[in-house]
Amino acid sequence: MSAQIKKIEVMLDERDISGFLKSLGAGLKDAHLPTALKDFPMGLKQFSKFTLEIKRQEKIYELKIKVKTGDETPSFKELKKRLKTSAKYIQQSLERHILPPSEAVDSFLNDAKEMSEHIQGAPDDYAAFINLCAVFKDAIDSEDKDYLAIKLKWSGVRTAYTVCYEKYM
Repeated sequence: MSAQIKKIEVMLDERDISGFLKSLGAGLKDAHLPTALKDFPMGLKQFSKFTLEIKRQEKIYELKIKVKTGDETPSFKELKKRLKTSAKYIQQSLERHILPPSEAVDSFLNDAKEMSEHIQGAPDDYAAFINLCAVFKDAIDSEDKDYLAIKLKWSGVRTAYTVCYEKYM
């Protein structure tokens, strides 16, 4: 499946704009539900990029919506960006002595696994990286949530990630 860009332009008056934005917001909030966005005029179910532009002209609002959908398997470049973002988020959480949310950890680990499948010539480095990721995940999932152990495990993951990032990404 290839990526598609869908565009829509809508003109709404003052009475309709808030209702439209509320329904759009509700749909985006519950986007993990298959029917959450079914009423959206473009039939949007899943997207990778969403742009909304609103121009006000007296009592009329012109909305331009641009949505990029498709590509269930992310490109190498997208994975690289997502890995960097989630790694930075986890690092910042731990620096503030806060355990990162499970969503950020799961995103990082899933992207790391997918990234390792993209790189063919790096089995040893990535095998070590993936093993350290599993150890980190076990520390996060443990019942006692030992912050120092989690931070230490993350340090190992971060070092292996940096090695792989510099060599292959």
